[in-house]
Amino acid sequence: MSRNPPGPLLSHLPGIYHSSQDLDELLAGIETVFFGPDSRALEQQIAGIATYFDAAETPDEFLPWLAGWVALSHMDGLSLARQHQLLAEIVPLYAKRGTKTYLARLLELFNPDGAEIVIQDHALPGLVVGQAKIGIDTWLEADRPFCFEVKVRAPKPPQGNTEEEIQLQGEWRERARRVIDLAKPAHTTCDLDWAFVDVTDHD
Repeated sequence: MSRNPPGPLLSHLPGIYHSSQDLDELLAGIETVFFGPDSRALEQQIAGIATYFDAAETPDEFLPWLAGWVALSHMDGLSLARQHQLLAEIVPLYAKRGTKTYLARLLELFNPDGAEIVIQDHALPGLVVGQAKIGIDTWLEADRPFCFEVKVRAPKPPQGNTEEEIQLQGEWRERARRVIDLAKPAHTTCDLDWAFVDVTDHD
């Protein structure tokens, strides 16, 4: 009776084993797992393992795992597309940690599309007699060194009532606050001014 040629595993064994029906059947099951036509075959998964480390191509369910590799502690509230984008950019951004550029980019990713973000980090000139404009470039209050301001204006969500809008605004504000606390230099403080605006009025 003719026999099928030995499978990938059996063929690596000495020829004397090729005639063993029991060994052939035993290895056939293992070969199905390793080399079967199913996309879940181990060989195919190993061949495509590089995609799991690619932020653009990794499956959505692997995003938290990949985030752990790059020490990204939270991505709460981000869409899947934003999560992929953040993971793709975060390692080069780490080289700019503690800078305005780093904070600005993270805020862009953690705020609604179309949000206008302004980071005011220039100290006011102070009270200069004959030059100061109270409420514009000078104000009377306790000195606050190393303090900067972040102002975010995002388009109002469509068809939302006031209560939902207030709740959503609070969620976005809290998200921005967490990003600022994570990204700012430890010795600094920050005032956050976050609000929805009507796009037509804002323009």
